[in-house]
Amino acid sequence: MKYSSMVLALLLIAGFAFAVQPAENWNVISTGKYDPGAGASHVTEGGNVTGGDLYSNVSTEKWAGYYGNVTGEIVLAETTYTNLFYNWAWTPADGGKVCAIAGTGFNWAGLATLSNATIDSVWGFTVGDTDSGTNTFADGVCTMTIAGVTPAATTAVTTLGGSGFETCAFDDGGGTLPADVAFCVDIQDNQTLFNSGTGDFQLLVATNETTSQYETYYFWLELN
Repeated sequence: MKYSSMVLALLLIAGFAFAVQPAENWNVISTGKYDPGAGASHVTEGGNVTGGDLYSNVSTEKWAGYYGNVTGEIVLAETTYTNLFYNWAWTPADGGKVCAIAGTGFNWAGLATLSNATIDSVWGFTVGDTDSGTNTFADGVCTMTIAGVTPAATTAVTTLGGSGFETCAFDDGGGTLPADVAFCVDIQDNQTLFNSGTGDFQLLVATNETTSQYETYYFWLELN
């Protein structure tokens, strides 16, 4: 997806192999893409020579953003939430992770460090572009423990806003396809977002930069 989306993620944890689980539901609140507004213009006539400085922002086609809130519980259940044996209350203050992957079948047991150059290779970005993976995931290293695995270090980027949400990138040992790359961020309770609103997460993900081509992201949650 080449646009921002507000995501409300709900996770009811069952007895899977790892603590990180697919998000069961999201509710899209809003989405949008940068609009430069009306184009610059100037009225002139024959004989005039006009000097001027131009300014414009240009939307990236390589990246998309997600932000929102997280709710859920930790449960003991036979099958679905209706067959509940016991439940434990969870709040964003307890912490956790939100991860997004452009595919299914990610091998969490093989969670490994990922270089920013690998992001360029996987998505076919030009390394020298201003918004390449090399130039974007340039905040240094990030260390997270997800599904009981702690890679030595991985690459990261901190998105804008008052709370410093840091997106970390991992692979699953494959590293050759978008489905092998996980973008993850720590859950923070009711923090300031890029738009001056509040939320629990803010996440940057790579996208197919070809015009009219889209990316489908699958969301995972780990609740502490």
